[in-house]
Amino acid sequence: MAIPVTEILLLGRGEARLVRVERGITVLVLAGPIHIHGPLVWLAETALGNRQHLAPEHALTIERSGWVEIHAEAAARVALIPPLPIPGRGKSSTLVARIQGQLKRWLRPVHRLLPR
Repeated sequence: MAIPVTEILLLGRGEARLVRVERGITVLVLAGPIHIHGPLVWLAETALGNRQHLAPEHALTIERSGWVEIHAEAAARVALIPPLPIPGRGKSSTLVARIQGQLKRWLRPVHRLLPR
């Protein structure tokens, strides 16, 4: 099983960075306080975003995919830790393909017997 790669962001005081995140990613503040805004959700034609303040050594798991803005109040180091892959997730598509293939083999003889 491959270990997900963690991305480290270095932000200067007052610096903001827009980052694309996937669902389940964890934002861990290694140093310096930050604000996280997003990802945005559309409600009645209005974009709404959750705003969180994180102190050093605090973490936040992002529940939705999208863009987040990370704003550093002081010089900050932030780690973006992707979620661990779920074992067996790729096997379900292979299982479905095997079942579909078996059904096609079973239905082929029946299809020949049907009147045209």
